Amino acid sequence: MYETIVTILLILASLGSNLKAQNSKNTWTMDECIKYAISSNLDVKNAHLDYKDSQSAMTQATAAFAPYIESSVDGNVRWGRNVDQNTNTYMQIKQFSNDYKLTASMDLFDGGKTINGWRQARLAKDKMLNDYEKKRDDIAIEVMKAYTTAVYYKSSVLLKEKKLKTSEELLRQAKIQYEIGVKSSNDVALMQSTHSADESALIAEKKNYENSIMKLKMYMSMPVREALDVDTIVKDAQVSFGADNIEEIFRYAEENNLDAKTVKLEKKYYDLSYKTSILSVLPTISVFAQVGTGYYKDLTGHSGASFSNQFESNRGEIVGMTISLPLFDRLGRSTSIKHSKIGYQKMVNQEKKVMQQLEHNIQIAIMDRDASVVEVASREKNVESTELAYQLASKKFDEGLLSALEIRSSAEDYFYAQLILLSTKLTLLNQQRLVDYYKGIKSW
Repeated sequence: MYETIVTILLILASLGSNLKAQNSKNTWTMDECIKYAISSNLDVKNAHLDYKDSQSAMTQATAAFAPYIESSVDGNVRWGRNVDQNTNTYMQIKQFSNDYKLTASMDLFDGGKTINGWRQARLAKDKMLNDYEKKRDDIAIEVMKAYTTAVYYKSSVLLKEKKLKTSEELLRQAKIQYEIGVKSSNDVALMQSTHSADESALIAEKKNYENSIMKLKMYMSMPVREALDVDTIVKDAQVSFGADNIEEIFRYAEENNLDAKTVKLEKKYYDLSYKTSILSVLPTISVFAQVGTGYYKDLTGHSGASFSNQFESNRGEIVGMTISLPLFDRLGRSTSIKHSKIGYQKMVNQEKKVMQQLEHNIQIAIMDRDASVVEVASREKNVESTELAYQLASKKFDEGLLSALEIRSSAEDYFYAQLILLSTKLTLLNQQRLVDYYKGIKSW
C-alpha cells in the first residue's frame, strides 16, 4: 500500500514531464498566439487602414504645392435684346456663343498654410503608423496575459485530476482500514467528502479553463468553433534581476516607447497649428494666368465667321496677381490664435504627464518583477517542504497512525503549494516580458 502512495507522489512531483505528455501536436505556444492575433485582430487591421488613409492625406498635402489648373467650356443661346458682337450695339437678335478657357493659379504666400499643412500631414502619418504599432503591442500584451491565464487553469486542471486520483486511492485505503478496524466510519466519511470536493473542484476548474480559452480567442479574433489548446510547457523567464538601471531604461523609453512618441507627435502637431494661426494675419499673395477664346453666331441672320477663324482671332490672355488681407473677420483669426495656443499648452502638460506615468510604470514593473523573483524562490522551498510533509503523512496514514483529517490537510497544503508556485512563475514571466518591452525587446 505504501508503494502505491509513493508512486502517486512521484507522479505529482514530476508534474513538468507529465504536463509535456499531455500537450498534443495541436497546442499553441505563446508566441504563436501573439503572431496570430497581430495578423487577425480586427482592431489591428483597422489601425493599419487608418495608416493607409493617412498616406493618402500626405499625398494630397504634397500635391497642394503644385499650381491649380482648370479648364472650362460653356455654350449658350440668347434671344431678345442682346449685344451684336459684330457691331457692338444692342439689337433684338437671337444668337449662339460658347467660350473655351484654361486657367492656372498658384499661391505665392499663404502665411505658411500650405507648408505647415504638409508638415501636419506628415506628422499625422507618423502618428497613425505609431498608433498601428501601439495597437499591435497592446494586443500582444493582452494575448500574453490571457495565454498565461489559460496555462494556469490548464495546469491546475491537470493537478486537480491527479489530486482526485490521490483522494480516490486514499478513500480506497480508508475503506480497507475501516474493514480491519484501523479506521473509524468518520474517517471514511471524511475521505468520501474529500473525494467529492475534489470532483467538484475539477469540474469548476475545467470550466475556468474553457472560459480562459474563450477570452484568449477573443483577443486573437479566432473563430469560436476553431480548436485552441495552449502549451503548458512554459520556459522559465530569463530574468535580469538586479541588472536593470531604471534611469537607462527610462531614457531609452523616453525616445522609443510608443506612448512617448505619440504624445511628442501630437505636441508637434499642435505647435504647427499655433504657428499657422499666427501667420494667418499676414496677407495672402497669389498669381493667376488665363487663356481663352470664343465663338459667336447670329442665328437670326445666320451670320458670323467660321469657327476656325474665330477660335484664333477671338483668343485672349490674362495674367494677374491678387493680394488679400481681410480687415475684419469678426475676430475669427484672433480667436483661432488663442484657441491654438491653449491647445499647444495643454499638449505640453500632457507630454509631461505621459513621461511621468511612463517612468512610474517602468519603476513599478521592475519592482514587481524583482519581488516575484524572491517569491518564486520562497514558493519553491515551500513546495519541497510540503512535499516532504505529505510523504511522511502518507506513510503514517498507511500505517494507521494518522487521521483522515490530517492527511487531507497535508494533501491540500502540497497541492496549493504547487499551484501557487505555478501562478508565481507565470506572473514572473509576464512581468519580465513587460520589463523587456520597456527596454525595446519584443518577441513579436
